Amino acid sequence: TITEDMKSRLADFEGGFASEPDVAETIRRIYEKTGYVMDTHTAVAWNVYEKWLAKTNNKDKTVVLSTASPYKFSNSVMNALGKDYQGEFDALAKLNEYTGAKIPNSLINIEKKPIFHNVTVEKDEMLEFVDKMVNTKIWHE
Repeated sequence: TITEDMKSRLADFEGGFASEPDVAETIRRIYEKTGYVMDTHTAVAWNVYEKWLAKTNNKDKTVVLSTASPYKFSNSVMNALGKDYQGEFDALAKLNEYTGAKIPNSLINIEKKPIFHNVTVEKDEMLEFVDKMVNTKIWHE
């Protein structure tokens, strides 16, 4: 429950959302207009900001901080840009080829790095799996 006092302190807070098509359109449009390659999270923020701007006609300077690399979501970014690729690793290479955006050092040659986390858990088994993992020795050291 949000009290009236809480609501009064949130008077300048605005929330919003962007659909997947909105996100893809934003990534493509901003790249074509500016050459900046957005990740999906930044595209949500930018899209929501644009909707807010259209609604309010606010003229204040605004900063949208981008904290993720488009390479973290290379498949989604490549799809948004309408570019073909063959799998996750190819998406990284093709995103670099197409945009020139630098691949983060941690992702360079990722296809050759050892796999540490290779467990797949079905949705209905998630609670049991997390409970089991929390009670293992590795989590208590």
